[in-house]
Amino acid sequence: MNDFYQINKITLKNPFYLDESVRYIGPINKFKFRCDGLNQTKNYNKLKESLKPFNINLSNIIIKIDKPIYSINRIRTQFITSSNNNEIIWYKYEGPLLGGGQNFLYIYGRKIKLSEWLKKDFMARSNLLYFNLENSY
Repeated sequence: MNDFYQINKITLKNPFYLDESVRYIGPINKFKFRCDGLNQTKNYNKLKESLKPFNINLSNIIIKIDKPIYSINRIRTQFITSSNNNEIIWYKYEGPLLGGGQNFLYIYGRKIKLSEWLKKDFMARSNLLYFNLENSY
């Protein structure tokens, strides 16, 4: 298995590299975001609602839920999920050091922090989606 995962033109760190022990691969709507220390439920629901006006749905997810990290009892989680035609990719990665992680969206190949996307209003999101769509070809 490769240490990088590729969707279209985007290359991301593969969540399963060197450890395939605990994982889920399948439809995102059947995955429970609140399990084993992972709690991305609010982010998932906010993201899902923010994409609804654009008729964009997240489809499948690949996820790794790793051993506890740091000196606290917190589980390290990493996942990649995308929309049906990969126009939107949500990438969550927790590094081995405290505060070492990423939580990004890739919109037609351009990276934006998930928190920044969620702060934007409809017009700003629309401009970002359509600007990136036009410039993705």
